Amino acid sequence: MYYPWPNCFSLESVEENVIAPAWYSLIQNLPTNKLQLLKALFKEKTKDKLQEIGLNREEFLSIMCTLFENTNYSLQSLILFDEIAKGSKKTIVWNDMLDFLMENLILTEEPNIRMFFHRMERVPHIKVK
Repeated sequence: MYYPWPNCFSLESVEENVIAPAWYSLIQNLPTNKLQLLKALFKEKTKDKLQEIGLNREEFLSIMCTLFENTNYSLQSLILFDEIAKGSKKTIVWNDMLDFLMENLILTEEPNIRMFFHRMERVPHIKVK
């Protein structure tokens, strides 16, 4: 495997005791302009304007390291690629990434709301029977 930089695998941005998936911090730290650039790089890999070739694992890693201008998120990039390409897929296309993000970043359950009453007061304008 070829990686554009030595020591391309970094654990610096992997946090312990975090409930969110490892790739979550990668997506949260990707600004809109970089996301648009990522989309453009995916779209460059189009053949005949009808069929997308997609990015393989090494190309995806290289692009993510380039977008962040360092290798801090290389491990998360590989985890993200593997999550998107579950199964026997060797490449992913932009729509695969969008589908994955929409499926995994949308809140599926409403959080439970708990209300704790320490003291109840009788408000003067309310009639008590």
